[in-house]
Amino acid sequence: MIVDSEESDEKQKVGKYFIAVEVPESIKQTIYNKVKNILDRKELSLLKQDKYHITLFYIGFVPKEKAFSFFYRLPDIAPFRIELSGIGYFNTHVIWLGINDAEKKLKEINWKFEQSDYKPHITLARNKDLPKESYQRIITRLRELKIKHDFIAKEIILFESIPCLEGHFYKRVATKPLC
Repeated sequence: MIVDSEESDEKQKVGKYFIAVEVPESIKQTIYNKVKNILDRKELSLLKQDKYHITLFYIGFVPKEKAFSFFYRLPDIAPFRIELSGIGYFNTHVIWLGINDAEKKLKEINWKFEQSDYKPHITLARNKDLPKESYQRIITRLRELKIKHDFIAKEIILFESIPCLEGHFYKRVATKPLC
């Protein structure tokens, strides 16, 4: 078999990959409308609603072929309910909306990963240079909104995160229906 060198190079190209669930458009819109007045500041980078997704697992920087291999070896699972609730943050860099009982949910769908400290989430904003005290006040204000939504996840998606001028472009590279 003759392999095109460009095709071979593409398979070996290292990218930044993660597995996620898309959030329904109506929920993205509602969340964005609730948080934009609090998060739309020059010291924060507010994510646009079209970037909202729930990161279930961060694969990292790996060759494309390895990301695909990992993704397609995941066990088949049934569609499952996701309950969005709870504002959190990673250090003082990322503000996110979490999933109720996320660890329990991932166990229910039989996913066992070594990232025990990881929390599935929707990134809402990234901190550019907001002081810690102001950051804490924003977290408190967001928590007072008591954002809660739920939906049924019907597919999981392998995304590649590609740097661009506006931050990152999330390219769908594979989809796996839940059955």
